Amino acid sequence: MLRTCRTSRRDKWFSLLSESMEAWDFCRRWFHATQEEETARGYKARCNLLLVKVLGVNIDAVKRWGPGFDKMPDHHKRTLSYADTLREMIEVAGKNEDFLEEVLDRIKNKSKIIGE
Repeated sequence: MLRTCRTSRRDKWFSLLSESMEAWDFCRRWFHATQEEETARGYKARCNLLLVKVLGVNIDAVKRWGPGFDKMPDHHKRTLSYADTLREMIEVAGKNEDFLEEVLDRIKNKSKIIGE
């Protein structure tokens, strides 16, 4: 029974991670933006810069995707979904400072190991 429960949970995670997310939805969630804020001057530019940082692409690539990001490749949409999942986890972990510190330490240590 325990094995089935673990498998079920893991399958749910894999299912969530295989989803894609539209750029506008990602920016809205990242900035906790209201509809009014989304239409404000400078919001699209902020969203463009966020996509550049999160996806590791240059600003020209983001601009080529069009004003509504309609031409964004699917693999980037999946990456946005991963990043949003991490954002959610970090926000929840932030409610428990010890847990958040542990998560951040592990991320830092992983980066050091990969960079070596």
